[in-house]
Amino acid sequence: MTFDLTSDNPRERELQVRFVLTLKADEANGREVVLRLEEKHSGTSHYKEYKSLRYLMRRSFTSDFDF
Repeated sequence: MTFDLTSDNPRERELQVRFVLTLKADEANGREVVLRLEEKHSGTSHYKEYKSLRYLMRRSFTSDFDF
């Protein structure tokens, strides 16, 4: 995703993002994961890390039979 909003008002630069994880994410359940934000080097196709955040992956298990 590209976050390139340029408004002077910080509230107008906010975007709500929802991550939809696949069943493959269950492999990381209970483990620490890292979300990395990168920015593109000006005039190139290369990126550098802007910020990273560590999270504990907690996936709940549901069933089609839950009421």
